Amino acid sequence: MTEKLLQNKGKSGGAGDLSPCDEVQTRIEEEYSFYCNNIKPVVNIVEVYYGAVPDGLLNEVRNFVGHISVAAINYNDSVEFRLKNVDAAHTHLRRVLLDCYKLMCIYQQDYIKAFNRKFKYYNISDVDDGNFCVNIKKLSDLADKAFIDAKSSDSPGKNKERNDGIDDVYEKYQEAFNAYCDVKDYINKHYEGVIRVATKHVVGKIIGVLGWVITVVLALLSLRH
Repeated sequence: MTEKLLQNKGKSGGAGDLSPCDEVQTRIEEEYSFYCNNIKPVVNIVEVYYGAVPDGLLNEVRNFVGHISVAAINYNDSVEFRLKNVDAAHTHLRRVLLDCYKLMCIYQQDYIKAFNRKFKYYNISDVDDGNFCVNIKKLSDLADKAFIDAKSSDSPGKNKERNDGIDDVYEKYQEAFNAYCDVKDYINKHYEGVIRVATKHVVGKIIGVLGWVITVVLALLSLRH
């Protein structure tokens, strides 16, 4: 079964009555927690899907490390400057998260498209008691709609908002990815049945062609007598 994403809203942190230096440290810890709990798992999924982490994601992670390092070790800089670097680090993490969700959805889309191309010329409608093609279309339409909704809600401004969990945009991409997983899981569940029906379809075609050839040969032979 395809690994789905669990929605993790997290808990909003807050500086409260912390001293300025403690606030910086708290914010840094929040960003590392955000990275470990929300970013790293989806980056790992992307790496498995594509065989490597895309350069664009690696650059965003490097930028995150750069900004968070400036905030963490430059004690002589102003608190405001250090906090601005933490904010910049957070923006890079959210960019990684958003790009991962998009890549994961595209990977599932490609899997479904490849399946449809492979069996395009086979009559596989009999699979799952005749419901296979109808269910595939229904599930695919739901997934495509969820993906379109996610893209429609996406905007650069929303990516810059600081949020320790996952806001509506990210939840919508999660929902789209999970919807594509439903399509893939349904295909995998009935894949043996698809192969069986497709094979039967091919054998039927071959028998039909052979029957036609035999008929033609017999007709030609009859003309010679």
